[in-house]
Amino acid sequence: MKIILKSLLFVFGITLIFVVFSCDELENLFINLVMKQEITASGNGPISETESFCLSDFNEINDNIDRIQEIKYVAAAYRTLESTPGLKGDILASLVAADGTEIFSITIPNVQVEDYIDNPFEIVLTQAQIDLFNSYLTDYQNHDCYTATLSVVNITAGDGPPYSLTGVVEIVVEIKTSV
Repeated sequence: MKIILKSLLFVFGITLIFVVFSCDELENLFINLVMKQEITASGNGPISETESFCLSDFNEINDNIDRIQEIKYVAAAYRTLESTPGLKGDILASLVAADGTEIFSITIPNVQVEDYIDNPFEIVLTQAQIDLFNSYLTDYQNHDCYTATLSVVNITAGDGPPYSLTGVVEIVVEIKTSV
């Protein structure tokens, strides 16, 4: 009888330890926000267009504005939605903060822009660019708006002029909120 009582007491003790120490409270919620900025550029020579957007344009920000603890950069990519058939050249994409600070600027040299319709180009930022962008995202209430630019220069092929390109720059950020 003592063995059964000791066994039951041991099982109860282990169960109690798991219940007490394994139930951590959910303190934070993480939301991945994909910010997509579609840009259409057209013209006879080098083509370029600029579009502006603000973090406050996104429901994920507005719905959690009082609970946001941190916003940080995760990843970025460029992809072509549509273009002049055969358009070839250098694709330039950049992101600039409202105060004029360039967050990043990339060049995809000598490409057939249609190659990025089903195969997005991953925009790889340097650690300095990530740190700069994160510093702006941390101070999101004072650095809400950005400008994205898409250009094609050194055009060497394509059915034109005129030339046209519709592309999208996608930036993923992680929003840490309190529950």
